[in-house]
Amino acid sequence: PQNFGGGHKGQMTFVEAFAQSRNVPFVRIAQDVGMGQVLRAAKDLGVTSSVRNDLSSALGSSEVSMMEMTRAYAAVSNGGQVVKPFGILRIRTREGTLLYERPRERHPYTLNADEVSGLHHLLSAAVTRSDATGRKAYVGIVSGGKTGTTQNLRDIWFIGYAGGVTTAVWLGNDDNASMKGVTGGGLPAILWHDYMKQALRL
Repeated sequence: PQNFGGGHKGQMTFVEAFAQSRNVPFVRIAQDVGMGQVLRAAKDLGVTSSVRNDLSSALGSSEVSMMEMTRAYAAVSNGGQVVKPFGILRIRTREGTLLYERPRERHPYTLNADEVSGLHHLLSAAVTRSDATGRKAYVGIVSGGKTGTTQNLRDIWFIGYAGGVTTAVWLGNDDNASMKGVTGGGLPAILWHDYMKQALRL
């Protein structure tokens, strides 16, 4: 365990800190490994947005789209294989004539087995531990996910995977006003849970 504060006798493991969404450990890890490594990992997971090369990015200060974040979580669910999001698989006429079909693509595995296992361990703890902020998202099968909340509660979300399906739930106001006390572990996690139970027929 690292002395991150809290926990037994002032000690808290990184898994506990991740599950409870504590900020300090993320900054310390980024500082220890170097932001260059953090940025490379983000790129490996499919993040294409410009992420600032400073420690505040470890807390999400750089803007990354929800689609990119969902893509990153899907890579963990897929065993390290990054996917390319798309909206249309095929188009047919009323008579059944095929007008378009998306070609099959071979996507690279950008994470090795140890990296996937480590990330899944963290993301699973964030929904299965009794003290986890994402506990309300747990659907009773192998899964992983994470809550998210921006400064002043303007954006809140839960992103996770279970049963081969990766889903993101985001909530926010059109005028960018605060959500007034709602956090990612609340309504977004509940909505994610209810949707996934239906999608996976659990």
